[in-house]
Amino acid sequence: MEKEMDKSELLARLKVRRSIAITAMLKSGENDKSLVALSAIQGSISAIEAHMAEKAEPAGSPWNDPHFKLA
Repeated sequence: MEKEMDKSELLARLKVRRSIAITAMLKSGENDKSLVALSAIQGSISAIEAHMAEKAEPAGSPWNDPHFKLA
């Protein structure tokens, strides 16, 4: 049974795939197939980022951190 990839790793891999797709488009020029692929990758990235934002742990106030200092 395969272990499910965590969202951060999946997001990082998708961003790499997006960079590869953009590089390929720059080398060979834009076409419908490359635009569809890039759009699908970007849609996946947006969906994962939205999901991660919804499920984010509430951030603690910096005022509760004894080591917090204003610059």
